[in-house]
Amino acid sequence: QINGDGQKQQNQQEQQDLTETIRQQSLVEFEEAMEHFMFELGNEMIFLSNQKEVSSYIEDKFDTIIFDCDGVLYRGMNPIPEAIEALNSLIQTQKKQVLFITNNAGS
Repeated sequence: QINGDGQKQQNQQEQQDLTETIRQQSLVEFEEAMEHFMFELGNEMIFLSNQKEVSSYIEDKFDTIIFDCDGVLYRGMNPIPEAIEALNSLIQTQKKQVLFITNNAGS
């Protein structure tokens, strides 16, 4: 029993370490991507303060929207209600092309 508990704790620690490693790697990759895009866009960063501003910006500037799936459109087997509304608006009202990607091999 003691060895089983110790193994369980070790597995949990390894999972936390792996999660932290992935998080750190993601932050580095994000920073690299931002440096690239900020250079390409002429260092123009905008800040949108509310949903209406975001909607207007997307409607004016983008023809295609790419969504990650897991955690953005659904959690587990449950769709995120706001995601359904957003997708309907993008596809039906704004006539945007919508693409879906995932990094979850089980999806």
